Amino acid sequence: MNRKQNALLTKGKRLLAVFLKFVLNIDAIPKLKAYVTAYSAHIIAADGYKNEQSRDIRGYAEQKKSQKDETVKNCLLIAGFLYAFAYDTANKILQKEMELVKSTFATSGEASLAIMKNVMTLATTNATLLLDYGMTPVMLLDYTANVNAVDAELNITKGAIDHKHFETTSFETELNASEDILHNGIEKLMPQFEFTVPEFFSEFNSANNDTILGSHKTRNPVIPMGTFKIVLRNKTTLDLIAEGILKIELDEEIYIFKSTLDCIIEEPIGNIKGTAMAINFMPTDFTGVVTNVEQVIEVLMEPVV
Repeated sequence: MNRKQNALLTKGKRLLAVFLKFVLNIDAIPKLKAYVTAYSAHIIAADGYKNEQSRDIRGYAEQKKSQKDETVKNCLLIAGFLYAFAYDTANKILQKEMELVKSTFATSGEASLAIMKNVMTLATTNATLLLDYGMTPVMLLDYTANVNAVDAELNITKGAIDHKHFETTSFETELNASEDILHNGIEKLMPQFEFTVPEFFSEFNSANNDTILGSHKTRNPVIPMGTFKIVLRNKTTLDLIAEGILKIELDEEIYIFKSTLDCIIEEPIGNIKGTAMAINFMPTDFTGVVTNVEQVIEVLMEPVV
């Protein structure tokens, strides 16, 4: 996601908050209601693709690192068995190879995989003799499986790039569709509100700008951060609310809530204030405390009668 796309998504979420606030005015004009419904769907979809892309790429990286760390640990263990065997048999070449295993594991990618495979081959060749040094058949089977998994996981990077490309393309498609609806539909119907509902007209124009923004907040490594999860419920029935918009005080980002997805927000540790908005519900202020343990904040929203 580039800065322009980030700006368009940020603008889109600002506009969704305005549309929610003035939903009764929008519903009174069927054509505008249809445009706003379609626009909202594209912005929510774009936000979903952005989040999925982030999770997928991070997930691939974490999966690959975890697999490799486990295999390196097993490799060093088996290399120790091979070193003991080499020492007893006065195999100076094998001794030297095993001495170098640990020091050369600072190497990444294919070089490390080559070391793992070499240790696997030597351990397999001398499996019977290594029984006396503590290497069991189960250890060797597990290690072999791990090495093969690392070999396969090296191709995950390509898969992650392909998935990222799909998510990026879909993200851009949704943003383009939302911009088309905004410029060719919604904007053309807004002038009628300049005098009839000036507050709506003013807030729409304020939200509808394409300022190029960076990240919604700059991370200061000195400030400890925590996360919390938001849940929106009908105050009367306690049923989950399907969709809503969240605004956290002192945070320029606007968050989209969907009952089918976890709405997890990261903020500095301490007290927070925010506002939740949803169609057919009164805007509701909420407070909470962000700690280093993830909190769940339930917001009970009053239905519009």
